[in-house]
Amino acid sequence: MAMLWISRNTNGAKEAEMLKMNDANDFRRTLAGLCLIAAPLAFGGSDVIRLSIEGGAAEGREQLAAIAASPGLWQVAGFLNMVGVILFVPAILGLMHLMRKRSVVLGHIGGALALIGMLGWAAHNRGYFGFMGAAGTSEIGHGQMVGFIEHWATSPDTIYYVLMFLVGSLFGMLLLGIGLYRARVTYRWAAALFLGGTVLYNVTVFTPAAENMLAIGVFHAIIALGLAGTGVNVLAMSDEDWERMHAAAPAAEAAPIGTRPRVQ
Repeated sequence: MAMLWISRNTNGAKEAEMLKMNDANDFRRTLAGLCLIAAPLAFGGSDVIRLSIEGGAAEGREQLAAIAASPGLWQVAGFLNMVGVILFVPAILGLMHLMRKRSVVLGHIGGALALIGMLGWAAHNRGYFGFMGAAGTSEIGHGQMVGFIEHWATSPDTIYYVLMFLVGSLFGMLLLGIGLYRARVTYRWAAALFLGGTVLYNVTVFTPAAENMLAIGVFHAIIALGLAGTGVNVLAMSDEDWERMHAAAPAAEAAPIGTRPRVQ
């Protein structure tokens, strides 16, 4: 059921209506804006919970024992991760729409890679959270499960989707961040935070700091702030601005949150 918000002037004429389910432009704009805000929160929350459970435990028996000690929280982390994957799909499509006039190539290539990355993340979610959760709480000894996991992790089927989410997510989000900053279609600080947080996160995941809950949490917060600023900007646009989506005027760079950048 569609939720409507309508304001009327003294003549009773309709001035505004939001969340119009029968209006494609309004629905897509609102969905993209909300998902840009919610998706990184779900993803970041999942990562923080996962790291709090594993607590720097070494891969193998220690990791499975840590998961077995908090099976409920592990399921919450897996659920939030999958919610983040789902919400990032319309969020990525929204970013691609913002770059339909400027940074088009970066938007298209980055968006395509990021969507492939989300498919890989969905498979990784079930392969990591689902399988590891089941292995940790299984009655089969952890020693036997470790051997099976090592064999499973090196199988070609597993490598396919790991490459999908690694290459797709890392490079896709990086190109989207660069394109968003160059396109100037949102607040410059928001684009800068998204790009900077993405670079920091991409570098960190290949270092020992990838298991540092504080560092990962900070990087997720930076990315979330950047995408939230862009989401607020999208929600503040009119449907007409969203539809034609020309590059924002230079004056829009310093526009405060809640104001709508001018469209040329």
